[in-house]
Amino acid sequence: MVQQQQQWKTSSSVSTSGPTTTTKDGRKMTTLDKLWKFVVMALQFTANSSTGSSSDQTAGNHSAEARGRRKGVWSRTTTTTTSSKNPRWILLLCLAGTCKFFFDMTAITSSSTTTTSITTAQVESLPFATTTTIATAGVSSSNSNSDEPAYRSSQAMDIMQVVRTRFMQRQPNLVHLGQSRLELFKTFCLPTMLIQTLQDFAWLVYTDPDLDPSLLGELRALLQAHPNFYLILSNDNQLTLPDLVQKATQNPSMVLTGNLEYLTRSYQRHATSQASVVLYIETGLDADDGLQRDALSEIQKHAVAETFLWNSPTQRSDSYHWFILCVGNHYEWKNVDVFLGRTTDFRGLIAEHHNPERCVTPGLTMVNSLTAPHGGGDRLPIFEHAPFSYNEIVVNHWRLNEKYPNCRNHGATQFEPCWKQINEHAQQQAAAIRARTITSTGMKDVLTATAEEQVKSNGLWHTLKEEFGIRVGAVKMASRQIFANRVETVTELMKGRCQKGHSCLDKTEASLQELLQQLKQAGDGSISKTVST
Repeated sequence: MVQQQQQWKTSSSVSTSGPTTTTKDGRKMTTLDKLWKFVVMALQFTANSSTGSSSDQTAGNHSAEARGRRKGVWSRTTTTTTSSKNPRWILLLCLAGTCKFFFDMTAITSSSTTTTSITTAQVESLPFATTTTIATAGVSSSNSNSDEPAYRSSQAMDIMQVVRTRFMQRQPNLVHLGQSRLELFKTFCLPTMLIQTLQDFAWLVYTDPDLDPSLLGELRALLQAHPNFYLILSNDNQLTLPDLVQKATQNPSMVLTGNLEYLTRSYQRHATSQASVVLYIETGLDADDGLQRDALSEIQKHAVAETFLWNSPTQRSDSYHWFILCVGNHYEWKNVDVFLGRTTDFRGLIAEHHNPERCVTPGLTMVNSLTAPHGGGDRLPIFEHAPFSYNEIVVNHWRLNEKYPNCRNHGATQFEPCWKQINEHAQQQAAAIRARTITSTGMKDVLTATAEEQVKSNGLWHTLKEEFGIRVGAVKMASRQIFANRVETVTELMKGRCQKGHSCLDKTEASLQELLQQLKQAGDGSISKTVST
């Protein structure tokens, strides 16, 4: 059950391009590796010189490799003026298409031997995730236990990352609706999780305990080969890690896939983490949506960067706080052109959308960071603002600016937003895709189409395959399945409305009634006009 994992690499990692030479210890180095090594040495020398440290003192730089999809997309240079417990600089350098993230981690690693644990109350409010590594120069290498391939940590930082997905909760017997949604899950959601360049995460897929056996059997078969993909029989979306472990221990049959032993051991290890900074990342993904292949990696890097930028020395309360990361640029797929009878090509339409003021639900992430223990006491949260739940964030994702006050940054005199898009510029790679079909409870923009969407879709299919792992053949099959079950799907969608956790807007019911009437009247199954949503 060994899980293939994407590790954070130090600056001495081996590149696969260019001519190579062999070092004394047998490692191969390319010209690019040598150039990176020179850059790291220069940064270490600069850091040591600026603090008056001796030549054998470690600069404590942290580097992690990232693929630069477009020139300058993820570049960021920030200078902060903080106490000795904060990084003096954060820098992202790009050479020959390869990018590396550098932090001045001297102060953080200097106190990394502290052994104070997180309080029980804080642990009990955390979601589950497996761990990944932040490897730093001058600190011991990450501890990797062959018996726990899902567990990795360093003295500098522990990272836990989880993705949560819901499937047919409280709608267990709506088989036609479930079949259509399962097609979307297989086509848009699952492939994007399999293609993620960072695989150090746990995917928790929650479904109704009484889900129709035919749907449950296929869903289980799709996930069971992956030890970090957990299919959980529960309608409770608020399960914390201790609750989930306790319930699963008492009733192992509630977790149908994934390695439960890894989950339990990871919880036990993280409850007593001795890292200087403990980082928790929780990302939402609907069952009919997907993430670009680098999305989880970029979310993690932004979470790390924001953690160090906000790690001010001001006194913090013991309450639990979050910072929000989300996706701005995204694709939307819909097959409204099929329903309108405009085409017999079941591929549907794809269009790119950008809104720097709003977040979309796929990739919506909450980050919690706890600092090194202060004065031998408990760990304290880094982000200072009123706590809120993940479900509350999902409900208000379109109006975060209006809903939540700004956060304090570096003391009480500077205020900045509590949320940030990971791809806020229009020229950046779309980081998510949303499928907008008649299976969507909210029905917003499902059966509307613009000329712009029809034109844009033609050139995006190759991008969808390369960046999301989504195949056009699978999209056609899903579209055909949804169209074939159109009357039954909409009928069951109306039955499943207003269940706990699902939309219950009056205008949605009116739209569904209008759509169902048109579908029943049309002999070929098409509709005569777009439906207002």
